[in-house]
Amino acid sequence: MSLILHVEDESSVRLLYKEVFEELGYRIIQATSGEEALKILRSNRPDLIILDLKMPGIGGRGFLDKFQRMKLKIPVVIS
Repeated sequence: MSLILHVEDESSVRLLYKEVFEELGYRIIQATSGEEALKILRSNRPDLIILDLKMPGIGGRGFLDKFQRMKLKIPVVIS
């Protein structure tokens, strides 16, 4: 079963993605900020990251900058 990291600050969007992907058989971890997503990546290796660009704090662009320095080979989809 594939693992997806979904990074999104809006709760209604997180709920929708969680329901859809779990119904399709995926496991999903969700983060509400770029900071939280980076912490999750320290202990989990998802197969895919779905990323919202507009978030408070370290938003999507800030997350991407730090993520690229980590040299992980995980595809990122911008939502």
